[in-house]
Amino acid sequence: MLCDDISGIIFGYLSFKSKHDFKKICESYYSFKITDLYQVDRKYLSKLNDKLLKKYKYATKLDAHDNINISNVNHMINLKKIYISGSGINDRGISKCVNIEDLNCKNYPNITSIKHMTNLKILYANGHHCGIDNDEINNIYTLKTLLIDDNSKIKNINHMNDLKILSARGEYCDVSNETISNLTKLEELNVSDNLKISNINHMTNLTRLTIDGECGIVDDGISDLRSLEILMCNDNIKITDINHLTKLKILYVNDCRGITDINNLTKLKILHANDHCGITDDGIKSINLEELYCSNNNIISDIHHMTNLRVLHMNDTPKIKNIKNLTNLKRLYIQGNCGIACDQLQSLNLDQLDIIHNVEMIRDKDNIKARKIFFHEGSEWTSDYEY
Repeated sequence: MLCDDISGIIFGYLSFKSKHDFKKICESYYSFKITDLYQVDRKYLSKLNDKLLKKYKYATKLDAHDNINISNVNHMINLKKIYISGSGINDRGISKCVNIEDLNCKNYPNITSIKHMTNLKILYANGHHCGIDNDEINNIYTLKTLLIDDNSKIKNINHMNDLKILSARGEYCDVSNETISNLTKLEELNVSDNLKISNINHMTNLTRLTIDGECGIVDDGISDLRSLEILMCNDNIKITDINHLTKLKILYVNDCRGITDINNLTKLKILHANDHCGITDDGIKSINLEELYCSNNNIISDIHHMTNLRVLHMNDTPKIKNIKNLTNLKRLYIQGNCGIACDQLQSLNLDQLDIIHNVEMIRDKDNIKARKIFFHEGSEWTSDYEY
């Protein structure tokens, strides 16, 4: 029995093909069931059809997307997870699958009825062409994760009191302030490019927020979100003050010109401030990051105080010139027109250095101390230097 248990565990870790081979050579284990038809190489998934699926009635996961030869999975009553977009399956072909917990039918018009899936926990119903509308989800209270980006058919989700993750981004998404007012348990929210949502202060449990692009949310709309740990507001011109978000650990402000000062965010570990970011040297003088991404940034010039830095991306960033005291740095990316001279690297013990298109660095790479140096597309050079 113990041997069978161990073999069963090993069987679970095998690839799709290896599982079939295993069943052929071990007659005593022929009864082992293949349940995962999701994490399978595409070359095998593409060969599946209705006839072949009859052999996998015990499957709990199925990736049928873009496979028009799969049209009926009603015999697979154990299915819990299915990716259905682009397949040949319509409402009739899935009508008996009542145990599904994770359904992906994004941008797929042929699935319009899911009322029978009362155990749903994860639903991808995003895209202009998705057939799921409000009537189909009005009686589903079990959802934890919902994606309805650019789905104009879904407007009101206030009954989903236990929802933890919501993505309602895009100009065509019809969810507004009023139709999400009851969602106080949300932990992750993405409303990028959604002008209909402007105030989310009631979502005090949020730890991750994405409000990229032309979003309706302004400073007053996030003033009470004191639990946020991750904020993404790339290319957002409306957000200017986030210093009250003192629990932030990760911040994305690429192409965000309105935010200039983040000195109160002393717990911040990772900052993405690429391109036309508004943050100034004075705005980060109290911040000691572990990772900084500031490529194509022509404002930031002084980071010498960030002695905890382990990762630094500053491709085509000419104003930063002094990094020699950043002795904890392990990965450095200084491609193209960069302001760092070779002498700034002598005190650093780098694991990885990327100097692609950096003519000066490529010329002197033999004198640089780094375990691996990338100096040409697809090329890698290993230093002889020993630490």
